[in-house]
Amino acid sequence: MTESESTPTPSEPDKGTAPGAGPENTGTGESAKLLEQRARELQTHIQGFGDEVRALAQKMETRKRETTVLKIMLYTGVVVMMVAFFYSSNALHEAQLKSFEANLNHMQGMMQANIQAVEKGLRRDVQSVEEKMVGLEVRIVGFDEKIMGFNDKIFGLEDKVAELEGQRSTYYLKEQKLSEVVRTLNEAVGPLAKNDPKLAGRLEELTRNSQALTQSFQKEEEGEAEEVQEIIVEENVEDPEPAISLIDPDMIFP
Repeated sequence: MTESESTPTPSEPDKGTAPGAGPENTGTGESAKLLEQRARELQTHIQGFGDEVRALAQKMETRKRETTVLKIMLYTGVVVMMVAFFYSSNALHEAQLKSFEANLNHMQGMMQANIQAVEKGLRRDVQSVEEKMVGLEVRIVGFDEKIMGFNDKIFGLEDKVAELEGQRSTYYLKEQKLSEVVRTLNEAVGPLAKNDPKLAGRLEELTRNSQALTQSFQKEEEGEAEEVQEIIVEENVEDPEPAISLIDPDMIFP
């Protein structure tokens, strides 16, 4: 219910009636007081509502400032965390790069040292091979000379062997003839020697001489063979190492 409905509207005074006279004037004064009282109460309520609105506005402003501060702090924290993360990542990356560079330098130093060691070893091996090649060339030249001398001696040895074969044939023929003569004498003179001791002694002496001559032939033949063997042994003594050792691959590639 509004104030206009609850408060009766005062009736207009009659033009002919003086103000303040009569019961109508008394009712109008009470209504005015009541209206004034209602107006003061309404003003009080309006002021209280305004105070509450202002307090609420202040609280909202305070909350807004707090929210802004929290946002600023949050954003600042995020920025600080991002900066710290990027800084730590950058520092870690730089540390890893330095470590990788140090390891790379160390590996390069080790590889350089290994390469130098291999080069020194190869130079020593090449120098050793060159020295062995020089010695091998000298030995090959000496071996060629020995082969030439050995060929000359082989040619002479062939002549000697041919001569020895001829002498052996001659000795064999002489031995056969002597054996036939001795056998013929034994067959012819044997029956007579049984009755004549002197003839038996001469026949025995002739047999001994035949055997001695045969042994002499055999010794002479053995002497010729020993001479040939001495020539072969002499060649082996002059070059005791086998010919294959002159081209031993271990001398070139140890």
